[in-house]
Amino acid sequence: MATNILQYVRPMTLLMAAEVICCRIHQAAACSARALETCNKNQKQLQLRRLSAVPEGSNATTLQETSFCQGRRRMKSQTFVFRQFSVQQDRCAMKVGTDAVLLGAWAGIPPEGNLALDIGTGTGVLCLMVAQRASKYRVHAVEIEPSCAEQANENVLRSKWSDRIEVKGCSIQSWRTNCNAQYDLIISNPPYFKPLLNKEPIDASCGGLDPSSNARRIARETLLLSHAELLQSVKMLLKKSGAFCVILPFADAVSFELLAAKEGLKVVRRTTVHGTIKKDPFRSLLQFEWQQRPLQET
Repeated sequence: MATNILQYVRPMTLLMAAEVICCRIHQAAACSARALETCNKNQKQLQLRRLSAVPEGSNATTLQETSFCQGRRRMKSQTFVFRQFSVQQDRCAMKVGTDAVLLGAWAGIPPEGNLALDIGTGTGVLCLMVAQRASKYRVHAVEIEPSCAEQANENVLRSKWSDRIEVKGCSIQSWRTNCNAQYDLIISNPPYFKPLLNKEPIDASCGGLDPSSNARRIARETLLLSHAELLQSVKMLLKKSGAFCVILPFADAVSFELLAAKEGLKVVRRTTVHGTIKKDPFRSLLQFEWQQRPLQET
């Protein structure tokens, strides 16, 4: 009889042991999943902190701090979150990107000034970064594309600097004609793609084309704002003690500097941006002033 009972006890003991082992495995898997989730969350928070705009009063930041590679996936979402403000961008053809974040953090803001102009503000990210960095500055932001100008204004109104930023829904050509102000800082992330010859002409009212396609071309191509037009606007609006900061493809930097020299602007600061140490440069950050001084180059 005892032998028969043992025949049942041993299999039952093994079964219970197997159940305990399975339970422990499930618990370990659950703990690992929670740990991975926490790790991912902490990594995202770290990336956002690195991508946040630089503190007030700072005139530069390292390229590592701006973390231009880490935020690519988040940049494609409808909301881009900085430490002190967020940017909605679902109605803007061009989203917040590496170029704007780099330029906003890098631009040299004249400490004695109080008025800045953002040409082609897009989502409003640059004017917000300038307002964050320089507490005594007022900022005018010009945007030709209507829906984009509307959303930029909404982004500004949600920020803590809405009393110091004005978004103007017009072209810079129109603004320079009707504006009486002179600016201590002009900043721009301008269009730089050359227009394709087989494309229809565009205008700010969409010209019968698909609105989203038209808006993207306005933001990307130099059809409505050539580099020469941009520099003419800077010449008319920049104070003699002011600074003009811009970001361009590395391949376009030399020709842009030559155009600027014709308008009397001197490059005083230049930073070349590489994706990695081993890759060729892909962007140039340039600062121009009216007075020549030793070139700062990095």
